Amino acid sequence: MSLWSVLQCQHCKINWDRDKLAAWNMLRLGKTALQGLPRPALFCPPRPTSTDQ
Repeated sequence: MSLWSVLQCQHCKINWDRDKLAAWNMLRLGKTALQGLPRPALFCPPRPTSTDQ
């Protein structure tokens, strides 16, 4: 049986639960917003470059 929500790193063999990671990311973004801090760059869309049109 394959679980799509649980991934295993091929290098270190750590299991990652995507649902828990998503919840942790939402909590982090919420705390950041409540503190009035800018959104972490990791969670921002890429900025267009001069070659993008």
